[in-house]
Parts: sequence; C-alpha cells; structure tokens
Amino acid sequence: MGGEATLPHGTAHANLATHEMVCGWLARFFWAGLALAAGAVAAPWIGVAAAPMALAGLLAHGHAYVQVGRSVPLA
Repeated sequence: MGGEATLPHGTAHANLATHEMVCGWLARFFWAGLALAAGAVAAPWIGVAAAPMALAGLLAHGHAYVQVGRSVPLA
C-alpha cells in the first residue's frame, strides 16, 4: 500500500488517480484500510479478533482501489 502512495507513475492521469486515492474523496477508505490491515499484525496478541480487522482493511482498500480507476480518465 505504501508503494502505491509513494512511487511515481508513468502518466499524469495515473498520478491524478493516486492523488485522488491518497488525498481526495477516497482517502478515508484507503487510510482506514491501511490502519485495519496493519492492526492485523497484532494477531498473535489479540487472537482471532484480528481476522475481521484484516478483512475489513482489505475491503476498504479494495473499494478505494477500484473506485479510483473510475473517478479519473486513465486513457
């Protein structure tokens, strides 16, 4: 996830899409997904409660990733 937010992209539209996902209206899904997926690293200490956190994080990140492709012209 960090690479998606920090690495340069080949086109201006891909840069716009990245900016929209990281700082735009999809940012709450992207950062919530990052936080929830990172919280799943605590699985050895919190047990099975980490599974819903990880799944919710993947869902939020996937939502942001799919929607950003539709929000800016990529061609």
